[in-house]
Amino acid sequence: MSATAFKRDLADPKTVEDFIRQVQSPERLRFLLILTVVDIRAVGPTVWNEWKRALLRTLFDAAEERLRLGHKQRGRSELVEERQRELASALGWKASAARAHARRLPDSYWLAEPPQWQVANAKQVAAAEAHIGDATPNVVAEDDPESGSTRISVFTPDREGLFYRICAGLASAGANIIDARIHTTRDGMALDNLLVKDGQGRAYSDRRLKNRLVRSVENALTSEIEPPLPHAPGHGKAAAFRVASSVAIAERASTRTTVVEVNARDRPALLAGLAGAIHGCGHIIHSAHIATYGERAVDVFYLTRSDGQKLQPDDIEPLRSALLAAARETSEAAAA
Repeated sequence: MSATAFKRDLADPKTVEDFIRQVQSPERLRFLLILTVVDIRAVGPTVWNEWKRALLRTLFDAAEERLRLGHKQRGRSELVEERQRELASALGWKASAARAHARRLPDSYWLAEPPQWQVANAKQVAAAEAHIGDATPNVVAEDDPESGSTRISVFTPDREGLFYRICAGLASAGANIIDARIHTTRDGMALDNLLVKDGQGRAYSDRRLKNRLVRSVENALTSEIEPPLPHAPGHGKAAAFRVASSVAIAERASTRTTVVEVNARDRPALLAGLAGAIHGCGHIIHSAHIATYGERAVDVFYLTRSDGQKLQPDDIEPLRSALLAAARETSEAAAA
């Protein structure tokens, strides 16, 4: 349950289908949730957090509905329409404006993002487009009490390597990304939501530090050249454990994308390095999911080729080699 909740895209129907095929009954699901929470909390006082609670709850709710109702569960389109109605009600916009906003975003956005984020995103998009002719990327940094972290939302024209630039900008400001969801509107705009924490594993409480994050991302997005991979600051001591890097390809984990899982030693700038490697291979990242287990990081990417199709056999080994090289390079930078 923890592997599914923390390392898979919960908005992908295949994720829930694969999960309930193993769980099989609502009673086993409830016992599994209790066992998973107790197991995580038993590791240490700082391991359990609101973000993990929210992910487990999302998975539990989706699986419980499917197990109880079978094929009578609310369909994907019904859930999307319900979310759109809730947003329109919360915003108080004119019906035409709410419909126009809803039509721009794919179904995956309405299924993946929490309602409070959807409200914040809608206001951000409206504010950004009120400044006609302003080509500056719109970047927002706000508290997210539900996850105990800081939400970074980026609204800007979509482009190749956009996610790498965002990751590099955040890494250069010292932020650690704990989750990322990437969306493209039907008219070519990117609307990306990321959760970050500071070097101490906490949300950014100081407004000045939040503004620094915003400026760093803006600079990375507006630079004429791609920003270099930031070097991780030295930690003053060697890592307690050696973590061998590995790359696993899950072809059947999603019907529309190829799922790539990278295991490496956790360190600042790791995600930026991996995103850069994926960009260098010409592939597109649709979502990224970050989990940490002590000193080991597990970064999972849902990818397609540039033509929108799943990766082909000839794509796999070049990508694997690039990701392993990126993991080694960021490891060496962290040890420098």
